[in-house]
Amino acid sequence: QDKDIVKVVTGIRRCGKSSLLKLMALHLQKSGITSEQIIEMNFESMEFFGMNNIQFYQYVKEKLVKDKTMYLFFDEIQRVTDWQTAVNSFRVDFPCDIYITGSNAFLLSSELSTYLSGRYVEIKMYPLSFKEFIDFHGYSLVTRKSPDGNTRKRIFNESGDFDTRELFNAYLKYGGMPVLSDIGLEQDKVIAILDGVYSTVVIRDILERERRKGQRAITDPLLLRRIIMFLADNIGNNTS
Repeated sequence: QDKDIVKVVTGIRRCGKSSLLKLMALHLQKSGITSEQIIEMNFESMEFFGMNNIQFYQYVKEKLVKDKTMYLFFDEIQRVTDWQTAVNSFRVDFPCDIYITGSNAFLLSSELSTYLSGRYVEIKMYPLSFKEFIDFHGYSLVTRKSPDGNTRKRIFNESGDFDTRELFNAYLKYGGMPVLSDIGLEQDKVIAILDGVYSTVVIRDILERERRKGQRAITDPLLLRRIIMFLADNIGNNTS
């Protein structure tokens, strides 16, 4: 916070990047920063649809508070054409603290240094760890000492207690996407949600990535799906 570097949060879709920005904005307000000093823009909103870098710059410039540090939060920033020119200008022209998110497919680590002239720090965000998975789904982990002197870990919620292995198997099966905590661990619902995440990653990220950059693109999505499923089925194995 308050350093002259752009904070870039990267990670797979639906892992919680937008929520992290909202939590940071809330933290700033609780620590005395006024709401007028905070500008939040989510470029998946129709409000900013089709905005280019010049319109982006003007929009932010018009909302500046004189003689105050501005806190700028830009979500899914890759949707703005040449966004990096505007962000670099903000850093040079205004007293501001900048936080941005974007999909891994468009903000690769190897490209960030080109976009932001080295003045950035990448914050890599991942899906939930097992400990976070337990917490998000409303369980509590309790460690107890058994009569034989060993310790036993049990997991509790309002329905009763569970062996840690039961929850860990669910974690291995379904993964740690935070959105699953909203629907519970019912298999049909979970698979529907995860299939939607998968489709978004493949269609909007992998298939569109090179096309947006004007380069050769993958033209056979069915073959790509087969390759992905083969690799997923052979995790840990050498693959030619």
